[in-house]
Amino acid sequence: MADPNAVLADIGVFKREQMNHVEVAEKVVLPDREQVESEKREASLRQEIESSSDRQLKHVEVQERCRLPDA
Repeated sequence: MADPNAVLADIGVFKREQMNHVEVAEKVVLPDREQVESEKREASLRQEIESSSDRQLKHVEVQERCRLPDA
């Protein structure tokens, strides 16, 4: 950490004329139409999945099969 007294001393002798003016360019990137539509489709699909009930699902028996390689 810098010494607070040294920092204040440097601020006191700083010459504002030494600074250069800078133009600030703000970049705002908006999404494409395809991206917006894709996000809407994804949101509606998620909502549909979350709102679906378990009654629509069927019970399935799991059959495990273990095939051994030939000798």
